[in-house]
Amino acid sequence: MKKKRKLWYFSRGSLSKILLKMKLMTFLVLLGLVGSAADSYSQAAKFNLKMHNATVLEVFQQIEENSEFILLYNEKWVDVNRRVDVQVKNETVKEVLDQTFKGTQNVYKIYDRQIVVLKDDKTEVPVDVRNQINESRNLNSGAAQQQKAVAGVITDESGHPLPGVTVLEKGTTNGTVTNTDGEYSLNISASSDTLQFSFIGMQTMIVPVDDRTVINIVMQQETEGLEEVVVIGYGTQRKGSVIGSVDRIETQQLKQPTRTISTSLAGRLAGVVSVQGSGEPGYDGADFWIRGVNTFTGNTSPLILVDGVERDLDNVDPEEITDFTILKDATATAVYGVRGANGVVLITTKKGSIGEPDINLRMENSFSDPLELPDFVDGTTYMTMQNEALGNNGKNPLYSQETIQRTESGFDPNYYPDVNWLDELIDHWTPTQRVTLNVSGGSEKVRYFVSGAFLNQSGMWKSFGGTSYNNNVNVKRYNFRANVDMNITSTTILGVNLAAILEDRNYPGESSGTIFSWVLQTPPTWFPMTYPDESKVPGYPYGMARNPYQLLARSGFSTENHSTVQSNFNISQELDFITEGLSARGLFAFDSYTRANITRSMQPRPYLIIPYGFDEEGNPILQNEEGEYNYQDQEPNSTSYHNYLTRDVEAPYTDRSLYIEATLNYNRRFGQHDVGGLLLYNQSDKTFPSLGGIYESVPQRHQGLTGRVNYAFNQKYFGEFNFGYNGSENFAPGKRYGFFPSAAVGWVPTEESFTDFMKPVIDYMKIRLSHGYVGNDGLNSRFVYLTRVEGTSTNVGFGTNNGYGYGAGSGINITYYGNPDATWERAAKTDLGLEVHFLDNFVLQADGFYEKRDNIWVQLSRVPDIFGFSTKPYANAGEMENMGVDAFLEYSKPINDDLSINFKGTFTFSQNNILANGEEKKKYEYQSAIGQPFGREMGYIAEGLFVDQAEINNSPSQVSIGGESKPGDIKYKDVNDDGIVDQFDRVYMGHPTIPEMTYGFGSNIFFKDFDFSLLFQGAARVSFFANPKAFPEEDRGNVLTVIADSYWSEETQDLDAEFPRLGIGQQTKNYTNSSWWLRNGSYLRLKQIELGYSLPKLALGKYNIDNARIYVNGLNLFTYSPFKWWDPESKSSTGMYYPIQKVINAGVEIKF
Repeated sequence: MKKKRKLWYFSRGSLSKILLKMKLMTFLVLLGLVGSAADSYSQAAKFNLKMHNATVLEVFQQIEENSEFILLYNEKWVDVNRRVDVQVKNETVKEVLDQTFKGTQNVYKIYDRQIVVLKDDKTEVPVDVRNQINESRNLNSGAAQQQKAVAGVITDESGHPLPGVTVLEKGTTNGTVTNTDGEYSLNISASSDTLQFSFIGMQTMIVPVDDRTVINIVMQQETEGLEEVVVIGYGTQRKGSVIGSVDRIETQQLKQPTRTISTSLAGRLAGVVSVQGSGEPGYDGADFWIRGVNTFTGNTSPLILVDGVERDLDNVDPEEITDFTILKDATATAVYGVRGANGVVLITTKKGSIGEPDINLRMENSFSDPLELPDFVDGTTYMTMQNEALGNNGKNPLYSQETIQRTESGFDPNYYPDVNWLDELIDHWTPTQRVTLNVSGGSEKVRYFVSGAFLNQSGMWKSFGGTSYNNNVNVKRYNFRANVDMNITSTTILGVNLAAILEDRNYPGESSGTIFSWVLQTPPTWFPMTYPDESKVPGYPYGMARNPYQLLARSGFSTENHSTVQSNFNISQELDFITEGLSARGLFAFDSYTRANITRSMQPRPYLIIPYGFDEEGNPILQNEEGEYNYQDQEPNSTSYHNYLTRDVEAPYTDRSLYIEATLNYNRRFGQHDVGGLLLYNQSDKTFPSLGGIYESVPQRHQGLTGRVNYAFNQKYFGEFNFGYNGSENFAPGKRYGFFPSAAVGWVPTEESFTDFMKPVIDYMKIRLSHGYVGNDGLNSRFVYLTRVEGTSTNVGFGTNNGYGYGAGSGINITYYGNPDATWERAAKTDLGLEVHFLDNFVLQADGFYEKRDNIWVQLSRVPDIFGFSTKPYANAGEMENMGVDAFLEYSKPINDDLSINFKGTFTFSQNNILANGEEKKKYEYQSAIGQPFGREMGYIAEGLFVDQAEINNSPSQVSIGGESKPGDIKYKDVNDDGIVDQFDRVYMGHPTIPEMTYGFGSNIFFKDFDFSLLFQGAARVSFFANPKAFPEEDRGNVLTVIADSYWSEETQDLDAEFPRLGIGQQTKNYTNSSWWLRNGSYLRLKQIELGYSLPKLALGKYNIDNARIYVNGLNLFTYSPFKWWDPESKSSTGMYYPIQKVINAGVEIKF
């Protein structure tokens, strides 16, 4: 058999800054070697080799010389000079390669007679390589027409011949590859007028044939990484051609031991501000914004698109994702018009590739524990502080010393209880299991990716048993996905994506918020958690108080069933027969979501132990001769209690979405000129069949037309124009459509000859500038141009017994004043970006941005009541600006054959200011929100604690804040110097509640078969009020230890104490928002850490396992913050919330 010609991708000495050292060995296609014989070649070909101390390159050469295999690899990924021993007898190529790569991270994939060697099991086959393989596979199909011969030599810029360049008759699959001398010869049809020359690492060239029979080509090299395909709005571009502000995250970084992807983004992406407020399974997603908050009403969240359709980010299993990209500036988002005002997140799910089935299995088992919980005082301390607080209010002590002593000594915990409610109710290190299995593969005609995942996550509540139900939180999620692509013809691809997400959630009969509320209100001394007779639940009448244990374990349970079905049907058609580079695509998507909730409630009667009497010494007699307690029903005449489960079914909720998209795309190269264009039409329709309201019964609809034109000259100068023309139902006829254009330019200075002086340091530099407009119709309501007249029970001027606003009874009223002039929020965005590759191993990308948004939909509080409005009207009267910078710096370097490292840091700073908000003119300018950042709160300025009555008498009156002051109360500043501290002395203070600064930094280290990674994530310039209060009523309210540890008292008179004097009741004077309670919410967190080990491949080969890796990782393991009371990210004012969880996880991933 004639030996294949070899295709080498080699370095050129003058371009050592890039070193794209990839060697490709292409094959001679024979018509008789297709079909089933080709599929079995890797098993049929046998080798007999005995090589000692040979280089990897020599092994590759032996494989190629003794078979029809070709090898494709990147020398930055494969050490071809490494010495190995290979000894096989009548073995397949897999055994040869297993021995060759023993002790390394390298993996390989076999595609018929082509073998691709990758860096590790996380590395995907590059798109360019896949395309090269597919092109080579199809070279035989055009052999029928041989009417004209063309030939030539292909060289690089230095004149060196290029072997292995793919030469195609454009618009067909007829082609060939150059030999080792760069020579080619190809028979093409007489009517053919164009040839395409492509080679990995070089710029693809489209060359007219004209009447020539000899066509010699000089190919130009691409810069490393810039040929990478980047997902952008409604399409893809080469990374080197992108001039919008775009950032990506490696999908491996999304595979964290958490249910939600949104909680994995913090610190990993420049421009993303993320806050997680709860760790409760099912409700543990994070809120996140792209470049901060840009509006103060309506929708502030980014648009999330999964495979081009708006969907829930946290419903996607990370193993299904192949690309995760965020679009930040107007150029990147303008094509989405109305929907892209707050940035866009693009998620692309995996597709199949040509080859034998690849099976991937991942199994994990993790344990979760609350990140931080506040501590409460014991019963003795509680009673002592309660008596002190009563004394400060001029009341007698509630607890006798005898009661305090009996509680402390444990006289009888059932009558003198001392309960730490958090310790009793919360479990630690609760388990979660996750299993994912996916299979991908296919042929030239059909490619598939099929995935299934299961998650079983438990909450932190203790499971007490004794009932027929589980009182703990539990979430079971099932993810299914099947993506299939079919080549109907050589130019037509039909794609079908089907997905289903099922969630079964279990919760206590009462919400976690209610349980935490009563943990905060219930003293440790009210009653024990349980009694010896478990049929008697301790507690007061429900109207007075609730037993936290009863709320958790004896209130029943609720179930939530969430079902989501998603489907995409798309067809792509190349239209080269019309003009080269033209293609069309159609997409139809149908999604359906259903939620059904059932609550099964239980309300057992509350009991307290009552003494049978008292002995001669006054001690209570608590048990009779049989050792039984005297349980007393606290509400014997009530019929509302029941010790059995009732059933309450919430009406099911359903929504259905239809999405249609039609695209015409054009991309073509004319010598050094690259021209592209896009024209797209889309419309969406969302219905709510289960809702009966007049507005819900009308489908939500959007419609849009999008266009893009982009141009590049010599990959040096770039220009792009985008527009979105969108329609929305929210506005009156004649005002429903908005036009949102954007423009961008880019320049690569390093391609200029006059910048050669930078070359020793700077390998590549791109400067880009964009400006454009985006719109937002996500206001506070639908159909904002319509006035609503609705039934009401309030006093109104119409209706029986309700004339002219008098009397009581039903009537009608105007509940919303429509505004016929309502229109789009409109944001003008400007972005200046810089991308620099320097010192061989560094990449820096930085963007400065400014956005001004006007026409923000706000309620006009300045409208006088004399106008007679029953509710304040709305108008497009708001304005806001947002500015800042986001950047990342990445460093990657292989130290030696065994060690390589990677470091990446991200930084985001965004600061907004309210320019107009429709508010009434303030009496004092400093109380106006104009000029303030959104989310910055108001409070009084605290000047310390009052020392004594004399200081109180000589200070401005503070009676309007909760009455007369006493020593130990907080002293406030009289800002307006009117001698009275009141509402007009409140000022804006601190930073917003959403961080203005976020950052992250981490590293990946690979040493032989070990890998290690970590990520630190932090936030700064964020504030919130934390003012936990003791004793909101007499003998009510748990007390935090932080209060007991540092408060002002008559004995200590500690003016530096963290808490003022103890009081009873609302205590407005001391616990209103003020600088005393303003806290710095900044923090630095060890977000993720992982250690992995890849098992030796030689040992796995006998089990037909390509790769196996075991790993352990942790999430949220450590937090540093100046705020010590509880987790600052929660921004809780009391510390009573379902905390974020820290996680320790162990797993294994196996690839067959």
